[in-house]
Order: sequence, then structure tokens, then C-alpha cells
Amino acid sequence: MKLSESRQQSKNIIITACVFLIGLLCWGVMLQDLYTKRILSLREHCRLDAVVFADELQQDFSEGESIVKALALTIGNSQNQSAEGLGHVMEIVASRTDIPLDSILLAPNGVVAAVYPDSQSSALGYDIFAEPKRKLAMQYSLQAHAFAVIGPIETTGGGMVMAIVNPVFLHTAGDKESLWGFANVLVKVPDIFAKTVANLDQSGLAYQLEKTGVSHDGYVTILESDVPPTDPVSYTFSYGGCQWHMQVAPKDGWQVMGPLSMAVTLGFLTLIMLTVLTYVLLYMHDRQKRLRRLAMTDQLTGLLNRHGLESVIQERLNQDKMDQAIFVQLDIDDFKLINDIFGHRIGDEALRHLAVIMRVFFPRDADTALYTVKLRGKNGCCRYAQGMAATRRVQMGFSLRDVVFNLPASILIYDAESEEILFANQELISLFECDDLDDFLAYTKRRFRGIVHPDDYEQVDTSIWQQVYACNLNKREKANDAVNYRIVTKHGRVRWVINRGRLVQSDFYGRIFYVILVPDERMDVASDKADQ
Repeated sequence: MKLSESRQQSKNIIITACVFLIGLLCWGVMLQDLYTKRILSLREHCRLDAVVFADELQQDFSEGESIVKALALTIGNSQNQSAEGLGHVMEIVASRTDIPLDSILLAPNGVVAAVYPDSQSSALGYDIFAEPKRKLAMQYSLQAHAFAVIGPIETTGGGMVMAIVNPVFLHTAGDKESLWGFANVLVKVPDIFAKTVANLDQSGLAYQLEKTGVSHDGYVTILESDVPPTDPVSYTFSYGGCQWHMQVAPKDGWQVMGPLSMAVTLGFLTLIMLTVLTYVLLYMHDRQKRLRRLAMTDQLTGLLNRHGLESVIQERLNQDKMDQAIFVQLDIDDFKLINDIFGHRIGDEALRHLAVIMRVFFPRDADTALYTVKLRGKNGCCRYAQGMAATRRVQMGFSLRDVVFNLPASILIYDAESEEILFANQELISLFECDDLDDFLAYTKRRFRGIVHPDDYEQVDTSIWQQVYACNLNKREKANDAVNYRIVTKHGRVRWVINRGRLVQSDFYGRIFYVILVPDERMDVASDKADQ
């Protein structure tokens, strides 16, 4: 008995150890998966930050871009096309900008002829084609009929600037163009990046900004944090004929385990509790079996006692599928003589010997064997099991994204602040006669503005936000809007749609619009009749 209990205890310990090891393995896999997802989430956030800061950087240069384009337009449409007579224009333009302006240069035929402010007059007469990199940028700007960004460039005063250059063309008879020269705006570095740097520092990000020339002949670092980014995420974009490369990473590194420490602790404690609970349950189960065995068996022989025999008989009789049973009763003749002549110790030995003979003669699984034979005699047993296996049902699951993407309704999700398109389903892509999602995003420039007809955008934007503010004033939980406007498909078709939207707060993206676009066929028909 003691040997059996020792074996059972060893078995329980092995089972408990297996549960602990399997739980530890599962916990490790779950922790690794959680760690990986956390890393991916942090890197995606940093990538989005890089996109946002890259957009801010372009906005920082946009005023300088507007200045050179305005000067080019003014000179092209002016009767007096001499650079010297445009000093007042440069002064007015400079007074209306907030960028850290170093100077404005007008260079007819590539030679500086007018400068603002007058303190930079030392640049008069300077041939901007004399420097090879500037010359290459000027040639690109001339060929592309677009502005170019040059720099950083060191000034004669020792400072650093970025040059925004735009070609100036004059319209001659026969609608021909002739080159007048170039308009140049020089902005101070790193002052031009002050807003972007402040936002990066506030976000706790280390950063590095690199830029190529118009020839894309290699990157030059123009802005970086005191602490270089470790294992950064990057974002590359084109602006001013150059490639810009933004890299960002958390200043403190990719700290993941800190937020996960609670999950790690709780997971380990849960594993320990599960292990202990497993051992306790096994122990209680064994104890219950042992108590039941003691209550139903004779301690001397280990055979069923009277209570055990009655319980087994009642259990067998209560079985629905049992038609018959055989019970064997043994009687030992003159057993009292054995006790009287040899003593009770020898009598106990005789009883134990008889119990061994009975266990050998009657198989332990005799009842099980009889039960199996009986079932096999019933011809429906095996076929029934097979039938049950054949009738199993398999449920199909549907991905939420698949459902939304294939719904027969045009669905759009975009950022309420930047108007960046975050999601468009197949029905919306087909409405705009685009080939796929990439084609749709390229056609709309990934902005809500790209969806609306240019003549309708201002009215649509005003109407949407007026409805949102009205909902907020009325203290409605959900801000809904509905507005009609025109769209232009990729193939040039103009169609009317009804915009039904809702402004919601997303934990990941912030404020976003959920929109359903419904084609307005009534307005399409009315518009066609008006055109006829």
C-alpha cells in the first residue's frame, strides 16, 4: 500500500511538473508575441511621427516656395521687367512672411541684380551659375519649370542658409516663353527647422534629417539631435527636386519591458498558482480515491467489503444497458478451526492468500470485458460513432476587414485634422473608376480634398464642420453630417454624391471621420439636363 501511494505521489509530481513546463512554454510564447506586437506598435507610431514631422518640414518651406513663385509671376506679368525696379515688391513680400528670412535675390540671366534687404548688397553681381551645385540645381529647375531647394549653403557672414530657387519666364508673341532669370529666397538654418525640432523634442524623439541634391548623389545631414537615434524608423520623401530622409527613434531607446512588467509579473504568478492548484487537485483526487477505497474494501485482503459489494451490485443493476450479471460468492469451510488451531495470524495469512488467488482467477477488467462484448453484439454501436463524426458542423468565420471592404456601399475613413485617407473599400474605389487601392490613393493624393470637386471643396469643408459644431452645441454624443457635392472620377466623369459622415475619437489616430458616399442619381440627371 505504501509502495502504491509512493508511486502515485511520484506520478502527481511528474504531472505537476509537466503542467508547469507546458504553462511556462505557453507563457513564454505569449510574452514573446506580446513583446513583438508592442515593438511593432511603437515603431508604427514612430513611423507616423516621422510622416507628420516631414509634412511639418514641408510646411516650413512652403512660405519660401510661395515667395519665389509670387515673384516669378509678378515679373512675368510686369511691364517693367528690370530687377532694380522690383525692390518694393520684395520688401512687401518679405514683410508678410514669418519664416526666418535671410535675403531675397533676383538674378536675371543668372546674375544677381536686386537684393533685399540692402544689408546683403554684397551679393550684387554674383553669378549663381559659378558654383557647380547651384548650377546643377538651376538647370533642374529650368528643365522642370519648378522650384528647387539648395543647401545648406554657407554665407559670407558665416551663417548657414537654404536656398529656394524658381525660374522666371516671360511670355512673348505666339505664346512662347523666354527665360528672364531666377528668383531666390534664402532662409536661415537651423531657424527654419525650429518648429519641427521643438515638436520632436516634446515627443521625446531622437532624430536625423538628411538631404540629397537634385542629382540624388548622396545624402548630407542637415539636422540631428544631440543623441543619435538608435535602430530608427525612417521616412523618405521628395521636395524641391531633392530626396529627404527623416529618421526617428525614442531618445531612451525602444523601452518595451517597462509597460509589460505588470503583464510579466501577473503571468508568472498565474503560472505558479496554476501549478500549485494542479498539485492540490491531484492530491485531493487521490485522497478521495483512497478514502473511497478504504470505505469499500477490506483492509486485510483489499477485496470489497459488505458496503462495497452492495454499492457495486446497485451500480451494476442501475446500468440501463446491462441485461444480466454474474455474482460469485465464496465460503470457506471450517475456517474457525484454522484460527483455533494455528491462531489468528495464520488465519489472516490464509485470507490474504485466498484474495491473491481470486485476483488471479477473476480478471480486473472482467466487468469491462463483458460490457465491451455486449456492445459489440449490438450491431449499431460502431456505425453510430461513425455517423456522429460525419455529421459534425463547421462554422465559417468572416474577417471584419473583408466584410467592410466588400460591402455594397462606398466607405471612407480619413483623419479629421490632416484629411489623410486611412481606409477606402472596394465600392469606393470602383465609384472613382480606379483599378485598386494604390491607384485610388495616387489619384486622390491620399487626401479627402482629392475626392471632392475643386469647385465644391470650400463649401463642403465649411458645411461639414458647421454640422459638427452644431452637434457639439446640442450635446449629441455622435456628430453626424450630410452634404451633397460633386466628384470627378479617374476617367473624367463628374458625378453627384451624398456624403454621410460621423466624427469619432480614435485611441490610435485621434479624431477621424467615418463616411459613406451614396451616388445621387437625381442630381446626376438634373446636371445632365442642365448641360444639354
